[in-house]
Amino acid sequence: MSGYTPVKTMNEKVYNTIGVNYNVNRTADYRVIEKIIKLLNLPNGSILADIGAGTG
Repeated sequence: MSGYTPVKTMNEKVYNTIGVNYNVNRTADYRVIEKIIKLLNLPNGSILADIGAGTG
């Protein structure tokens, strides 16, 4: 097929374009963080690990 671009190649281009500035444009949603702290009843100064999110 002439002009056909496999989906994998198109997705790679999209994600590579988004990924360049991902950490600049995306930040933690503090509403979610506040909810987690409240639900876990964490004391002030607690440290959380954000695992499995972001550009990895």
